[in-house]
Amino acid sequence: MRKITVFLSLVFATIAMAQVTTVPGIIQKGYNGEITVIFNPNEGNGGMVGATQCYAHTGVTYDGTAWQKAGTWRDGKEKYKMTKNAEGNWELKITPNMHTYYGVDASKEITQLCFVFNDGPAGEKEGKGDGGEDIFVDLVEKGLSALLVSSLPEIASLNDQKTLNCYATEDATLTLTLNGEVVTTATGREMSYTHTFSQPGNHEFVLTATNANGTATAKASTCVPSAPTKENRPAGIVNGIYYDENDHSKVTLCTYAGAKLSSATGEKKEIVIRAKMPSHWKNTIKAFTWTPGTDGKFEDPERDGEWYVVKKTGTEMYVIFVNGTTWNGDANQTEDIMITSNTNIQITQSGSSKAKYTVLGRDITVKAQMPAHWTETITAVVTPAEGVEKIVTPELKNGWYEFTETGKDLTVVYRNGAATEDSHVSEPITLTDNVMLKVTQEGSAKAVCNRLIADPAKHVFVVGDFNNWTISDEYQLKQANDSAYFWIELTGLEPQKEYAMQYVVVRADGHVKRISDLYSEKVLHPDDQYEPKKVDPTLMDYPKQGDGYVTVIQTNKPEFEWSEATLNFKRPDKNNLVIYELWVYDYTPDRSLEAVTNRLDYLVSLGVNAIELMPVAEFDGNYNWGYSPNHYFAFDKAYGTPEDMKAFVDTCHKHGIAVIVDMVFNHATGLNPMNKLYPYGEDLALNPWFNVNAPHSDNVYEDWNHDFAPAKTMFTRALQYWLKEYKVDGFRMDLSHGLCGTSNNAMMHIADYYNNGVKAVSEDAYFILEHWGANMGSDRPALVKQGMMCWENTNDAYRKAAAGNTGSNFSNANKLGYVSYCESHDEERMQYEALKYGLGDLKTNTNARLKRVAVNVVFNVLLAGPHMIWQFEEIGYDFSINSSESSPNGTSSDNRCAKKPRPEAKEYFKDPVRTKQFVKLAQVIHLRTRILTDKFVEQQKPSKVDISGKALRTIQWGSDVFVAGNFHVSNNQTVTIPNGTWYNYYEQKPQTETTVTLAPGDFIILTGSPVEKPMIANQLTDVEDVFVDNSVEFLPPYDVRVYNINGQLISSQENAMSAELTGLNAGLYIVQYEKNGQRVAKKIVR
Repeated sequence: MRKITVFLSLVFATIAMAQVTTVPGIIQKGYNGEITVIFNPNEGNGGMVGATQCYAHTGVTYDGTAWQKAGTWRDGKEKYKMTKNAEGNWELKITPNMHTYYGVDASKEITQLCFVFNDGPAGEKEGKGDGGEDIFVDLVEKGLSALLVSSLPEIASLNDQKTLNCYATEDATLTLTLNGEVVTTATGREMSYTHTFSQPGNHEFVLTATNANGTATAKASTCVPSAPTKENRPAGIVNGIYYDENDHSKVTLCTYAGAKLSSATGEKKEIVIRAKMPSHWKNTIKAFTWTPGTDGKFEDPERDGEWYVVKKTGTEMYVIFVNGTTWNGDANQTEDIMITSNTNIQITQSGSSKAKYTVLGRDITVKAQMPAHWTETITAVVTPAEGVEKIVTPELKNGWYEFTETGKDLTVVYRNGAATEDSHVSEPITLTDNVMLKVTQEGSAKAVCNRLIADPAKHVFVVGDFNNWTISDEYQLKQANDSAYFWIELTGLEPQKEYAMQYVVVRADGHVKRISDLYSEKVLHPDDQYEPKKVDPTLMDYPKQGDGYVTVIQTNKPEFEWSEATLNFKRPDKNNLVIYELWVYDYTPDRSLEAVTNRLDYLVSLGVNAIELMPVAEFDGNYNWGYSPNHYFAFDKAYGTPEDMKAFVDTCHKHGIAVIVDMVFNHATGLNPMNKLYPYGEDLALNPWFNVNAPHSDNVYEDWNHDFAPAKTMFTRALQYWLKEYKVDGFRMDLSHGLCGTSNNAMMHIADYYNNGVKAVSEDAYFILEHWGANMGSDRPALVKQGMMCWENTNDAYRKAAAGNTGSNFSNANKLGYVSYCESHDEERMQYEALKYGLGDLKTNTNARLKRVAVNVVFNVLLAGPHMIWQFEEIGYDFSINSSESSPNGTSSDNRCAKKPRPEAKEYFKDPVRTKQFVKLAQVIHLRTRILTDKFVEQQKPSKVDISGKALRTIQWGSDVFVAGNFHVSNNQTVTIPNGTWYNYYEQKPQTETTVTLAPGDFIILTGSPVEKPMIANQLTDVEDVFVDNSVEFLPPYDVRVYNINGQLISSQENAMSAELTGLNAGLYIVQYEKNGQRVAKKIVR
């Protein structure tokens, strides 16, 4: 829990917030009398304002542990019920003393009282500190102590008046100074002083209490900032962190700090939508309507001739028109329609997709502020689209010139008086919706109409290790003229030294928030003491002054030395990818990316040519799938360091493996700095970065508004950053149909991110979309046509096949541009399905069940298009997606994202049945990704497939590859070999028989020409022998073949007395010894 505390000692004390005060004002350890706790509901987070009753949720700290002896949250017990005093504050009596009230043994020393306030068992209000933290009151040592009690904030405003109440635990001479000057004195235990802040600057109050027993002090400080300097951002500075390549003592910081202007009026009003329906909609028309923060409901539109009319009161309205009395599929409903003013629309429909709408005209309200020197009558020349120009006189309301006109769009020119010279008119601006404008003018040129999209913060400061985390005008960011961008250049930094920092933002409404930088490449969090510190003991400590995530800046960071393999990496053809998806945290026992790198030989041996990492950008907590993102430019510390990520990519490239990272652009959590600035709840309506209501159906956390230009820029830059900084080869985009603005316009944004984010850096980088949603039938072909790829969930078909159901259909796995898979992190395991629901003896005969591992996956990876394997699928992992390490037989969906039982602990990598399936599968994958790659890329699709609804299934790639598999549980199947010359890939000999009988779970691979079968090492075993045909001891001479880890033949020797390995580069090799038809293969490390 975050907390706010009052700390007191003989030498030093800090200010006590007026949110919670006590009688006595200073409580000493061991105090044995009654205590009155006074809670001001207007201070802190203001969460209890308006409450009609108040309860204290309270406990104590002793033996170093907080919140002991606390009752149940909202239990409503009488002892915790507070009474309202004459000042409107709530009081609680702790009587007869602390130890008795809380039930603490008298021998225990209580060091803190802990508080959160609520409005009772049936309530929803909570009273906490200003930042939502718990409230703690520290007890002081016995003897002389001093205390300052005030509502003095850390940032005050000019002419604010604040009262400081001064206390001492003993009679003493009390002296209060401000910046070293005495402002008041008294003798006794109490005094009071009221101060008006008439000057900007830093103000430090020091209370000194002196008597014969010694001296005690208490301090309180605040900053009264000047108005921010207004100055345009330097050239090239947009948003984020910019290091000076020519001066490593400098960095320029820029952040966005503004609230949304949701409409031109900001007031609720009646909004009317009038709609014309498609001519073929003959049913009763219904409208499903809602406004922000309300549940939707069906209603009957009014009729006005051919118009269907719906009316709502609010700042904006959402509606879906339905052809019928209830939901009846996409063909009978419109897409989501959002309007902010009276609007006429035409609804049209093509095919069976959701009907779309076109705006025919709308009421557009325009509010504008004029230049100060425009003192004559203000008029506006307004020209509607396809309409007639007219002159209107806006009404002046509270400094804004306002008018409303109707049109599909409006072109507006403002005039200062009747003159038409440039100095008296504005440039034209075309408007399509309600808007707020600020008209500015330089010299005698035409004035410019600037759209106001935000209510800027009052002040933004940067605090950190470089200024002792002190708020001052010296570190106040400049405001980029009237925008919501604020920036500062820091100087005097030590090159390569890491500094922690945060922004302190005084919002337009006065609330103060501490946030990290949205573009942070490294962040710190209190949870770093766990996994991150274990993975990287050199990680700097979290600063005690921080509030949530803090940013780390470092000038002149050491450059990573990329190998030639990365600098010249040639990405595999996108339709010939065999991707291995893994979760870093659960892939190795060490749970780090370095450990994954150390295990790469295993994946090289498997033959995959791409690895897809589940999200590795900074996410909430440490043990997480990664789909709760908060910083998109920072590599998550729980997995290691940025250098670990770069080393992983570089090592993959050395082995011909592309690296794909999973990105989550549809939502963010409350720890994201832009979410934290205007968080979930009532504040979210002020947040321009996020939608109050997601315009798509699959949202979790807070839904990004991709229409908002700074958000769009951030995501575009994030894609470019990972391609440039980490040299990744592409992205898997989570829930891509959720990349929407305020309406369901994801297709536009996806195309922009692909073209301007990905292809702008690397033309052939992969862009894989998890794209579902109501319009997936039309969206996905359009996306694939543009060069992107889409996930194709074929898990159901392969699960059924694994369980012995011969009616399953693999056709959807045979498509170019679609990444099909037997398993993914989101789907149930095939072998668990077979174990639980298998036909025949599959539920009881482990060998029979596991014998089907390879055939299932082979009949995925040898079809057209890209394919994917989920971690440990290749060894028949058979624990449910709903299991966990602590509950291996669990079935609860709560375990979905949990750590799973470790295959190493189950000795899966030593199981001869599993490892044999691994070898057979790996040899097939090598055939596609490394041996006959050119053939697969050239043909793109199989020439013939028979892959659905039967036991015997076949795939044929022209005269190059033929595969047949038996998916029956108990019956043999006979396959007729196609005409032509064929070679048995596994048996390494010509295929002379024209028919072959396959046992259940068996398959045959034929190639059109002799192909050397690679020797496959299961690199996770600790056994030297990789493959042994029999146990006969070998004696020289014998034939020797040396393979690299990719299975490629490096050298061969006949009648050799030993393997000749001189001249080989350092690395891992497989040496095969053969004599009289018998073989032994051993792993050799050079």
